[in-house]
Amino acid sequence: MRSIAVIAVIAGLAFAAGLLASSAFAASFFRTIGNKVVAKECGACHMPYPAMLLPARSWAKIIGALDKHFGEDASMPEASRQQILAFMSANAGDSASSDSWFMRGVPNTATPVRITDMPFWRSIHGGFPGGAFKRAEVRKKGNCLGCHG
Repeated sequence: MRSIAVIAVIAGLAFAAGLLASSAFAASFFRTIGNKVVAKECGACHMPYPAMLLPARSWAKIIGALDKHFGEDASMPEASRQQILAFMSANAGDSASSDSWFMRGVPNTATPVRITDMPFWRSIHGGFPGGAFKRAEVRKKGNCLGCHG
């Protein structure tokens, strides 16, 4: 039984590596990090998350309430907020420019605000023991670079 689990993990990693090796996928995935306003404003506190990981309605909800951003006041100049909203919406998982794989299983009426609540994230990371996310270099599930850095 354990060998089946190991094979499943290896297959999943190979699939993910194949996706990241795809130049179109990688360009879309890392586009957010290349946006100077997103990198400056969002990257000042955390990793700038790729826009394609949430639908546009989720980015609108998150960016529309920056004064209550996951328990912090992440307010910023209105011009920057508008630029970030436009960019994240244009590159969101449900936009024409993104890979819809990340949106599979998300009802059109759902507005998730945590990437870790997305079905794709749970399917990839849901089998990890809880302690994996408590390691010092990771600390929380939303710290992608803790494992993928």
